[in-house]
Amino acid sequence: MRRAWLLWAALLAFRGVSAQDSTTAQRLVEQIVSQQAQFWPDAQVTPNKAPLFRGNLQPARDALEQLAALGDPAIPALANLLRHPRAQARANAAAGLSKIGGPATAGPLIGASTDPVAGVRYQVALALGYSGSAQALQALNTLAGDKINEVRSAAITTGAVLREILMAEAAETPEARVAELVKLAPNDAAVRRLVRLGAAAVQPLIAALNSDDKGVVAGAAKALALIGDPAGLEPLWQKYEASLKATPQSTFAQALAGYRHAQVFDYLLKLLNTVDLPADAGPAPYALSEAQYYALERLASIDHPQRAAVTAAFLEKLLAKGAHKEVIRNAEAAVNPVATACEVLGKVGDKSALPLLERVISEAPAPEKSIVKPIAQRAKAAIEQRGG
Repeated sequence: MRRAWLLWAALLAFRGVSAQDSTTAQRLVEQIVSQQAQFWPDAQVTPNKAPLFRGNLQPARDALEQLAALGDPAIPALANLLRHPRAQARANAAAGLSKIGGPATAGPLIGASTDPVAGVRYQVALALGYSGSAQALQALNTLAGDKINEVRSAAITTGAVLREILMAEAAETPEARVAELVKLAPNDAAVRRLVRLGAAAVQPLIAALNSDDKGVVAGAAKALALIGDPAGLEPLWQKYEASLKATPQSTFAQALAGYRHAQVFDYLLKLLNTVDLPADAGPAPYALSEAQYYALERLASIDHPQRAAVTAAFLEKLLAKGAHKEVIRNAEAAVNPVATACEVLGKVGDKSALPLLERVISEAPAPEKSIVKPIAQRAKAAIEQRGG
């Protein structure tokens, strides 16, 4: 869940369609289709999340996420994938369209609402709710009478939320529309609509961070992160910092780490220096706080010249405390800070990290006692293969 939420930072890119976008989208679809030999038989594409790409189909999932990151320019390519002869491809195409959302996704999804495979219809029902289109209601009404219970339930729930969103957007003034949508922020589809409103929604969302409704607060934080207006950064940090005095709120740490603006880097440094561990997390420094985890995950993908140096400095502090030498028996199931930092350095790919990784490999316990050594070895190999 942690890693998946941070992928929000890459979704919903709003820009016009270009030839480069179209070419990229087609290439990504070809990557997905190249794995069709490993697609599940249609009979196994069930009406739940199970058929979504994962495991040996992780490369297809990565390509699908990159498609969603293109935003509207990827819709034609995903619409084509929605007509693929294999049901698992169609189900995942619908899921990809749900991540983009918006009225332009309604047409392809409505066309797929009569798919013969229940697992595809289920994903289509969920995705129609993100379209924000009144045209989707008729297809959802039909799916609400589907012979498969899971499809019926998804369509009924999604249809109810979509009606609420359409009612909110029918308010008389732009300010009233935003205010009504903010009330619906506990629902992911409403968050997507708020994100599409952009700057007009920023100040109402900042105000919503003080709501008594935790769902509204969480939705507002996500929407601010995806809009990426720098005005939301400091309010989010202040809310997170205040929560440290009582119960740390990972909602704010997640939103900060996933914020779609270059100024987020300063806040990643703050998160790295924040220890918000629960009482049973294990002996520091051998447990990783949620804030630190989110910050490291973002450092693995953010485009910033200092990301390698910052991650290396974080790892160096851990090594100075001997964290890499410990066998963490009862906390190994939790995220290991040394292993996580090594993994991030492997993704960053800067050869300046090689001496640190070599030290970890040399001094860490055997693989059967700790996950640290093999992860450091994989990171080192990744950097050497890339050429640093």
